[in-house]
Amino acid sequence: MIMNFKLPSRNAKNAKSSVANHKTSIKTIHKELRIDLIYDRANNLFSKFITTRQSHEIIAQEIQDFLLQNSSRNNLKYKTPFDSIINMPNS
Repeated sequence: MIMNFKLPSRNAKNAKSSVANHKTSIKTIHKELRIDLIYDRANNLFSKFITTRQSHEIIAQEIQDFLLQNSSRNNLKYKTPFDSIINMPNS
C-alpha cells in the first residue's frame, strides 16, 4: 500500500504566517482597539502644545498691551491741576 502524502509547501506556511502576523501586528491591534500609536499620539500632542503655547503668547501680549494702554489712561484720569504745576519745566 502506497500512500500519497504531500507536505505543505513553504509558501502556504508563509502565507498563513503572514495572515496571522497581520492580525496581530501593532498597527492592526491599535486600529481595532481604536487607540493611537505612540508616534502618532506624540506628534498630535506636540502640535497641540505648540498651538496652545502660541495662543497663550498672543493672549499674554494682548493683556500686556491692554495694561500699558490702561495704565496711561488711569494716570490721566487722576491728574489734578496741582500735578500739572509740578510737572512744568523750570524756566
